[in-house]
Amino acid sequence: MPRNPQLIRSMLPLRSSSEIHSSSAEPCGSARVAVWMLIVLLLPLLPSSLGQSVVSSSETGAKSALAPLFAISPLVAEEEDWEDEDEEEAEERAEEAREARIMLLQSMAEAHFEKSELLREDGRFEEAIAELEQLRALPFPEEAEMAEELFGVDITIIELYLENQRPEKAKGVIRQALERNAERPARLALLHNMLGRVLREQDRRTEALKHFNLAIELGRQALESGDSIH
Repeated sequence: MPRNPQLIRSMLPLRSSSEIHSSSAEPCGSARVAVWMLIVLLLPLLPSSLGQSVVSSSETGAKSALAPLFAISPLVAEEEDWEDEDEEEAEERAEEAREARIMLLQSMAEAHFEKSELLREDGRFEEAIAELEQLRALPFPEEAEMAEELFGVDITIIELYLENQRPEKAKGVIRQALERNAERPARLALLHNMLGRVLREQDRRTEALKHFNLAIELGRQALESGDSIH
C-alpha cells in the first residue's frame, strides 16, 4: 500500500507550538529532578574522601568569594601605620622646636648676665640689676635646666642690692624668691639666712632671730630629705 505522507499527517493529532515546547521541556525538567533525587539518596553512601573533596571545594569557593574582603585588611593596617608615623613625626618636630626655643632662651640669658657683669664692674649697679631682672623674666619651661639656675640670678640680685645699701629692695627680691621656692627647703634655708642678715643690719634683732631659726630648721629638713640648693 503506497504511503501518503499527507494522509498520515492528517490522521495525527495537531498540537500548537506552545504545546510542543512544553512537552519537550517536561522530560528535561523531570530528568533534572530525578538526577538531584539520586544525588541526595547516594550522598550518604559516598566514600569519605569524596565527601571531603566536596566540602573542600565548597570551602575554596567561599574563600574565593571572600578574597576581596580579606584583601582590604592589609590596606587598613597600612593606613593605621601611616597615621602612627604622622603622629611620631609631629611629636619629633614639636620636641625639636621646644629644644630650639630653650637654646635661644639660654643664649639670651647668657647675654643678659654678661652685660650685667660689665655694668657692675663699671659701678652702674642699677643697670646691672635691670639686666638680671630681664634675665629672670625670660619664659623658661619649668623642666628646663636653666630654670634651676635662675635661683642663682635671684641671689646675685640680692647681693647687688645689699652691696649698694638697698636693703628694702633686697628684702623684696628675697620674699619673691621664697614664694618661688616654697617646696625647696635647702633654698629656703639660704634665703631666710640672708633675710636675717638684712634685718640684723637694720637692728631688727627679734625678726632677724626668727629668720635665723627658720634657716636652721629648714637646713635640717633639707639634710634629711636630701634636697640641695642646685
